[in-house]
Amino acid sequence: MDSLAFTHNITLGSGDLSATISPIGAELISLRYMGEEWLWQGDATSWPRQAPVLFPHCGRTAGRTIRVDGTAYPDQPIHGFAPTSLFALKAHSSESAIFTLSDSPATRALYPFAFELDVCFSIQSGVLEQVIKCHNGGKRPMPVAAGFHPGFVWPLPSAGPKATHCLRFETDEPHPIALPDADGLMGGETMPSPVHDRILTLDDNLFRAGSVIFDRIISRSIWFGVPGRPGLQIDFDTPSLVLWRWPGPNEADYLCIEPWAGLPDPAGFTGDLASKPSITRLAPGESTCWTIRIKPGA
Repeated sequence: MDSLAFTHNITLGSGDLSATISPIGAELISLRYMGEEWLWQGDATSWPRQAPVLFPHCGRTAGRTIRVDGTAYPDQPIHGFAPTSLFALKAHSSESAIFTLSDSPATRALYPFAFELDVCFSIQSGVLEQVIKCHNGGKRPMPVAAGFHPGFVWPLPSAGPKATHCLRFETDEPHPIALPDADGLMGGETMPSPVHDRILTLDDNLFRAGSVIFDRIISRSIWFGVPGRPGLQIDFDTPSLVLWRWPGPNEADYLCIEPWAGLPDPAGFTGDLASKPSITRLAPGESTCWTIRIKPGA
């Protein structure tokens, strides 16, 4: 079907699982399982979002600027312009939907490339799958980053007290993790891996810098919850994983589990976007995609 200008939310459902997506940012705004909400519903005092799509960069850029072929493009929003862009509806059924965003004069003022960005959702067998697909529609190589940013209620529904929750990784994660500097950039600070025997114990001190960045993650699956009770399984194929909540003690009852294909700028970075560490480079006419699968009640 042709893409449609859609201004209201789309709800998908199959069995006990349903998802609602906003055309603003193609953002997942509700994930209900067995009648209960598993996605954070926002709070103006901490974090008002639910699950923005990050594009064309992840995190912050140095000086809020990117550079392409010697030209500076200032006023870059954190995580790019996708979270606040109106996506068109490309396809829709009771269990799936595709939202699309193409370059425009407004996007080219921030990111001078021809692109098509599809965000695809489907529900099957109790799993929500979300795919970000990026296509280079121009005649020159296109540097790009993208990521997922879902925030989940913490504690999870019927899982027990917040303090009893943990993360269980698919495998051990021995590499040190990166911590952002005060400007949200990759400042070089690290800390020893907090994962022991595949388990990460969650506490306030872990988020003292805000984000916890697994920039050399080995696992492609993570489980969130209270051992012995139904939790949340997340599978992903991105090279990095970020954990985040509003920093400070007892600030908010959510945890963001964010697979990223990209990283914030290094502190002081003034190079061309194409030379940035962690960037993906698409040849003219080339496409790539990244996937997250979310299973509540796992």
